[in-house]
Amino acid sequence: MAQRRPRPPAGPHQLRPVLPARRGRGRGAHARGGPARQAHRAGPARRRVGAAGDDPLAHERGARPVHGRLGRGPGLLRGAGPRPALQLYACRDGHVLATVPFGPGPEGYLAWLRDEGHLTPGLEASADGDPGFPELLAGALAAYFRTETKATLTRKALERRLMVAPVNTVADLMDDEQLAGRDYFRTVRAGGETLRVPGTWARLSATPLAGGGHVAEAGADNETVWRDEAGLSALELRRHRDEGVI
Repeated sequence: MAQRRPRPPAGPHQLRPVLPARRGRGRGAHARGGPARQAHRAGPARRRVGAAGDDPLAHERGARPVHGRLGRGPGLLRGAGPRPALQLYACRDGHVLATVPFGPGPEGYLAWLRDEGHLTPGLEASADGDPGFPELLAGALAAYFRTETKATLTRKALERRLMVAPVNTVADLMDDEQLAGRDYFRTVRAGGETLRVPGTWARLSATPLAGGGHVAEAGADNETVWRDEAGLSALELRRHRDEGVI
């Protein structure tokens, strides 16, 4: 009988950091999460371990330039599959994501660039169907986005119904007005320290959510991580524990 081939260990971007164990416990805690749960799962923990100097896009280093249809220009691209491109652009204080094919599409971005004085002659003379159009548009957007902050780009894009979103850092999340408005982060005492931790993922008036606002128990999710994320079987997990590896 063929044995199940374990999946490769989960990368650091697949595991959300959690608050460290109480001093002296000697055990670590892990939990799963993804970029879509950024605010709920990744916020205050990384702040406590010096996240201010971290690169929030370190896991994007495997991205590469992709050329072809609209939206696949010289910017960093998460994935090269057939789905519409999600391009990453640098700006004055970080990065933004732009999805050109959606919403008003390229015409909306051309109008934006024209109003901001960043529509290049080559791009203006090019048509949507030209082979070089995606690269020209991506290059013009990259040049313009570098002159603005995340907040400014997000606001201007929203006014034009264009799909541009900021890549939030931990500091951005901690200072977010919407999260603060619904008391998302809560203050708790644990291990003699005062910590800020995530509360419930939504604030509902008719059916308030319970839970949240507590420090994760050290090691509570280790079994799930080793089995589901690292792909270890029960036998492999027991052997590693017996050998002192885990």
